[in-house]
Amino acid sequence: MIFLYIIFSKIVSFKLSSRRRLIIFSKSQKSFIPFIKGCVNGLSELFTNISASIVGMLYNLTLMNLAGENGIASYGVILYAQFIFLAVYFGYSMGTAPIIGFNYGAKNKDELKNIFKKSIIVIGSLSIILTLMS
Repeated sequence: MIFLYIIFSKIVSFKLSSRRRLIIFSKSQKSFIPFIKGCVNGLSELFTNISASIVGMLYNLTLMNLAGENGIASYGVILYAQFIFLAVYFGYSMGTAPIIGFNYGAKNKDELKNIFKKSIIVIGSLSIILTLMS
């Protein structure tokens, strides 16, 4: 592992020492406005995570009262299985996002319609297959 760090540091130092540098470091201005804007922009994710945590805690308390430890354990197994299925959809959406973004920026409406039709077929087929597997 240390060997990889040494190699990486040599590559970075070579790139930084060459005349045509790929990375340029500069001193930033001391302004809190971008920091505040970043914090405000991240508030939706903050409240989403807080609410998901609260709902999870309340769900666990309810399951503990209704079914005990076995109920919470079975709920955990169901959630892990759900994440496996969700990974397929997230992977597809993250894989097609650059393609859609490129064609949207290039204003290729015909290609966007083609991608949309193919996506409906792929997601629909995956939904049927995953439903049959479960």
